[in-house]
This record gives sequence, C-alpha cells and structure tokens, in this order.
Amino acid sequence: MNSESRPTSLIVHENRITSNRVRSIMSQRGWDSEICDDGDKAVDAYVRMKPDIVFMGLNLPTMDGHVAALE
Repeated sequence: MNSESRPTSLIVHENRITSNRVRSIMSQRGWDSEICDDGDKAVDAYVRMKPDIVFMGLNLPTMDGHVAALE
C-alpha cells in the first residue's frame, strides 16, 4: 500500500500527548495523520489536506473547536 492510497486524518488537540497517542493508533491502522494544536491553523490544514476524518478538541487556542468546525 503506498502513501497515496492511505486514508488521512487531521488531529487537532491542545494536548500533545493526546494528539500523539491518537496518531499512533491511527498509524497502526494504516492511516497517515497530521497534528495541529491551534484552531485557526487547523482550518488551513483542513483546506490543504482534505482529510478523510478529523479529531478535534474543543478547548483550542486562537479559535475554539466549535468555531473551527463551523469554518
């Protein structure tokens, strides 16, 4: 399986330990993941990546998870 056929996930969470754990779990299941810890940057990453799934915390800096999800 090459990287172009692997599904992608965007992990947006303020806690780096939690983000890394989710990325590890997703990697074990064959997913490529990108981590972002800022709501505003997460919106940009979503537009750029067009991920298959997003894991988003709600208590994010600059733009909280509720607003970022609406964007």
